[in-house]
Amino acid sequence: MAIKITNKMGPMLQQEHRFENHQSIAIGRDPDQCQVLYPPEFTSVGRKHLVLEEDAGRYEIRVNTKNPVFLNGQLAEDDVELPDRAEIALGRKDGPTFIVEHISNDALPETFEYGHQEEIHSKVKKGRTWIKVALLLVIALGGVFGWNAWKTEQQLQMMNEQAGKELAKIYESINEDIGKVAAEAQKSVYLVLIKGENGETAMGTAWVAREGILATNSHVAQLFYQIQDKPSVKFIIRSTTKPYREFVIGDVAMHPGYKAFQAEWEKRQPKVIEANGGLSPVKFIPAYDVALLYPEDPSGLAPPLPLANDDTLRNLSSGSEVAYVGFPMEGMVQMANLEPTPQIQVANITSITDFFRGQPYFGTAQLIQHSLPATGGASGSPIFNAKGEVIALLNAGNVIGVNEQGERIPNAVAINFAQRVDLLKPLLDSNVELSMDQLKEEWNEGFKRFADQAQVNELVADSVRKKILKGWKRHYGLSGEPKLAHESSFTISEENKVNGYPSQLTQVTTPAKGRYLIIAVANDEQNVDMFVARNAQGSFKEIGKNTRRDFYPYVDYTGQAGDKLAVYLIQSKMAKGGKTTGKLWVYYY
Repeated sequence: MAIKITNKMGPMLQQEHRFENHQSIAIGRDPDQCQVLYPPEFTSVGRKHLVLEEDAGRYEIRVNTKNPVFLNGQLAEDDVELPDRAEIALGRKDGPTFIVEHISNDALPETFEYGHQEEIHSKVKKGRTWIKVALLLVIALGGVFGWNAWKTEQQLQMMNEQAGKELAKIYESINEDIGKVAAEAQKSVYLVLIKGENGETAMGTAWVAREGILATNSHVAQLFYQIQDKPSVKFIIRSTTKPYREFVIGDVAMHPGYKAFQAEWEKRQPKVIEANGGLSPVKFIPAYDVALLYPEDPSGLAPPLPLANDDTLRNLSSGSEVAYVGFPMEGMVQMANLEPTPQIQVANITSITDFFRGQPYFGTAQLIQHSLPATGGASGSPIFNAKGEVIALLNAGNVIGVNEQGERIPNAVAINFAQRVDLLKPLLDSNVELSMDQLKEEWNEGFKRFADQAQVNELVADSVRKKILKGWKRHYGLSGEPKLAHESSFTISEENKVNGYPSQLTQVTTPAKGRYLIIAVANDEQNVDMFVARNAQGSFKEIGKNTRRDFYPYVDYTGQAGDKLAVYLIQSKMAKGGKTTGKLWVYYY
């Protein structure tokens, strides 16, 4: 009797098998026992997972209790007769799958059709006897119901075959060692150095992203510009395989968002408002920190590494295993730069966010947080998934301080940062449009997650005001709370000048006799001076001034009820078109 076994999903060593007049066909991983073999390391399949046994011109299935077998989607029992065509899955319903088909001898006339005869089998399990009687209810479905059932079956079969091809790709990665995958890529990873007449200094990591082009971080690539006025100093990369070739970098391309984002962050200085009302600055993590390096002569450069596609990147998830190949050096035992030996680390993605460390919307999850160890020198290292595709470039880490040697001390939590690899697209492909206006719109939304400037200014002003009042009270031995005589906002601009100095005048009439304190606090901590005078019956007399370089000038004096005060707030140096705002208070006891 002839039978054909065809692999549908999973790493069967031979895709198709044909057997003629075999009494028994075993399927598993043991080559000494099985005729249909799976790879020995594919442990989801048993050594001898199941047997197809010939019985009176038909094949029956032999299974055991340790290795589950699914026959046409149902858990198979022992001694079940196989239909003419059957789908068998090993271990799970979606496990390795193959098709078993009976092959008729066309030289013989067809056997008279008696109809399908069902068998009733019995089992004995652990001393208890259970008789299982299978009653087959044959329901004749005719007309439209029969047609619909047939059509549905055809559609399901087609869908399963298509899904099987996709699932086969998944099974290709099962039991893969991601460390070995990364090791295979290290020939395309290079050490970045600054080389002068007297020696050289290792600076980072680069890798081949396209034929003749390497990728790294922008903060590594910008070194190229810093040595342009030093003809004897070269920006080079060195290979990790003999004969350890050097390539001089002739040009670089940095992502335009790199410096723009940094400038915007420094301008906004985002902060978080703590529960006690205090302000905590948000630490800066570089964004768009990717760049390309162009060797003067790229001939002999290693082949490019495969980049993960958009679907893979969008479906990255926390907990996924990743690995990198690179050159961490800061604070480590010196390595031999002439024979670079990269390090391979394996860890996990810990979180995926946008550059404001928040939940991203579609497409903006380009900050990959991970537990891969990171220190100076690893910058630019390619981070791989289990398929060996580059998903990100390592670029920054959490540090807790700097030691006596000036070396950064990594945080023991080991949560570090990487830039998703698709940030390279506008640099690698001129057809990919990059809109800085669109990026800035995204940044505006991102900064809204932190305290806005108005909130920050108000909190800073309030904190400074309270500290000055406290010191004033302590200095003069005052008790109780002072009374508020005046409160207003001020704006200093070039539109209003006194003797050429941008200023604003505020007039205040004192309500009672007592000791007065006049306080001003400028937003954005801009330097402001204060000049206070009393205007009485045409005479203008100075009461006090404060020209220290600070943003919170104050003057105190003892006054009478009805004093008419002229409070001038002045900025001695102001950029053209500039403006300084803040708040003014007058208190008294």
